[in-house]
Amino acid sequence: MIILIHDRPEAARPDLRDAARVDGVVTYLRDVTDALKRMGRQVVHLCVGKHLAPAGSMDEGWFARPGTGIRQDRHAEEAIVALLAEIGPSVLHFHGIEHVMRPRFLDRLARRWPSAITLHDVGRFCPKGTRLRRDRSICLRGQGVGCVASGCFLPQGVSDLKRLALASARNRALSAMGRIICPSAYIADLARAHGIPADRLRVLHNFSRFPERNETRSGEGRLLFVGRMEPEKGFDHLVAALQALDDLSWHLTAIGIGSLRAMGEQALPADRVTWRDPVTPDDLDAAYLDADLLVLPYVQPESFGMVGIEALSQGCPVVGFPAGGAAEWMRTEFGAEPVSQNDTAALAAAIRRHLIAPPTPPRHPWTNSADSHAAALAALYDEVRAHHA
Repeated sequence: MIILIHDRPEAARPDLRDAARVDGVVTYLRDVTDALKRMGRQVVHLCVGKHLAPAGSMDEGWFARPGTGIRQDRHAEEAIVALLAEIGPSVLHFHGIEHVMRPRFLDRLARRWPSAITLHDVGRFCPKGTRLRRDRSICLRGQGVGCVASGCFLPQGVSDLKRLALASARNRALSAMGRIICPSAYIADLARAHGIPADRLRVLHNFSRFPERNETRSGEGRLLFVGRMEPEKGFDHLVAALQALDDLSWHLTAIGIGSLRAMGEQALPADRVTWRDPVTPDDLDAAYLDADLLVLPYVQPESFGMVGIEALSQGCPVVGFPAGGAAEWMRTEFGAEPVSQNDTAALAAAIRRHLIAPPTPPRHPWTNSADSHAAALAALYDEVRAHHA
């Protein structure tokens, strides 16, 4: 019995399955659950959140319980322990629980049951959750008092200082985990630099949820952007790059919401952009197939990134900034072209090259699948049980 413990009810509840506004972790959890079940593994979700009421059942395949937050809530903690004891898990697999379980409680669970955790993002290694300096360059500093001393992180109150102080405790709590799963070597290196036991770290790349295709593109200059329209996602870089390409024929489909969307709507010609709110997986699949080029100007380091490898699996080329774990797939052999970080002119030049002379589909598109990922997870679960024993 594998228990996936996380703070995202959308990943477990069938009535929320068609919700469009889901993040990468929700998508990952849904696809991994389906793949593990295809292998004959029994999987149950435990959704933990501050405002969640007790709900769910074994027959439904999910439970919800109130979270404990960073403060001790003995009643909530004992209710979670009692539920797990009743289920009798073979492995606990944690995802995104930093803000709903205090470190000591996480350590307690990991010492009682064989446990693993996946580090889905850079949030635990930066008080701002971005690993970006004030000038949007990638931070190379370890998290700690230097974040404040350098002026990069400016605490706005006691809660910010507590969060920074808790960071090291959260990382120490991982010492009881049998395996700490990292989506990229970049995340593994960050974890190692922050004192997380190196012998527990395992790199397991993410996968594309879509079947592999390698179709010829239309060559009509159809550009695609998918993501939050925020500074850390480099949306302003994309807008500036497209303004430098007004002599060429192109049309952008921009999928997402964010604080920079209004700026983009004002800066780019209305007849050259289709603005769309977040879409369902089926609609996103269609968008990849329709696009001639996916542009990923993300400046925030990615733990690995889902959007890029999904596009590559569909034979859609990608240009963008190789921030963090994205550098591990943003390579020419997969059909991607990395450009210099935070360099708008280089981004514009790369898009121009693709518009003038569209490349042929890559010989080796990204082909890692949910089933191969689940098989690797199952092997790691065996390691976790052996370590716990």
